[in-house]
Parts: sequence; C-alpha cells; structure tokens
Amino acid sequence: MRRVLTKIFRALNSDLTGRSWTSQTSHAYFGLMTYFGNTDPARCYWEAELSHPDLPKKFSVTLQGTTDGPLPAETDFCRAITADFGSLFSRCREAFEAQLSRWPDRQMPAILGAAFVLDGLSIPQEGNPLGEWEVTYFCDPVGRYFTAQFRENRVASVAVDG
Repeated sequence: MRRVLTKIFRALNSDLTGRSWTSQTSHAYFGLMTYFGNTDPARCYWEAELSHPDLPKKFSVTLQGTTDGPLPAETDFCRAITADFGSLFSRCREAFEAQLSRWPDRQMPAILGAAFVLDGLSIPQEGNPLGEWEVTYFCDPVGRYFTAQFRENRVASVAVDG
C-alpha cells in the first residue's frame, strides 16, 4: 500500500509539462544530492543537506554546478565557508542586529549567535565569493528566518521571513 501511495504522491507532484525533472546522485563531500533540472538552464540547481557536530540540525546547501554535479570550486567554497561557523555568523551579525531592533517587545538573547541556527546556504556561481550567495539562519526568539544576501563577499541586504 505504501508503494502505491508513494507513486501517487510523486505523480501528483511531478511536472506534467516535461519542462522540469529531478535526479539524484551521491557526491564525496555533499553526500546525497538532488538535481532540479529544467529546460531553462538558468533554473537548474543542485540541493543537498549537510550536518556538522557543532550544529543542532542539518542545513541545506544549493548550488548551480553542472548536470554532472558541483564544480570543484563550489565544493571548495562550501568547505571554506563552513570551516568556521562562528566567523560565518560574525559576517552577518551587524546586519541581523539591525533587523532584530524592529522587535522591541522581544528580549534580545544574551549571546546573539546562540539564538541563530544555520538553516541554509547557497553557493555562488562557480564558487566565486565575489558573486551572489546567501546564508539563512532561524532565530527562535523572534520566530523568523534571516537571510543575508552577499555581493562582492559582503552582506548587501537582509530578508526576514516567517
């Protein structure tokens, strides 16, 4: 019965136009990855979930790569940026503090970084840190996702969702 329900679910959630598709592969660094293909190459991307012993949960990683998988420079970028989670958060801290000030009725956590949990990371095209990329954290005290959008390796803007 479960197999039948799975097939029905996949059919209902598939693109019946044939313009998009998914496939999966295993990668030495990213592990199991899903490719979201599209007839428009600009809309194609890879997604994976990574875990780290310093983090309470897995976080998602998206990247463009090629149809064969991530480029070596994209893998290197991810390794470098996730080598020091404290440094990654420090790059976002000032911009996040400015957004947090919009919730004066909420108590600011004593240790700001402890209130933010890494949720997702997008890798810039070809792993170029000067390109556009994002990092998303969930902030439990305000129940919102904070996304720092990077350009030229600096926070250019912050989006708050939730």
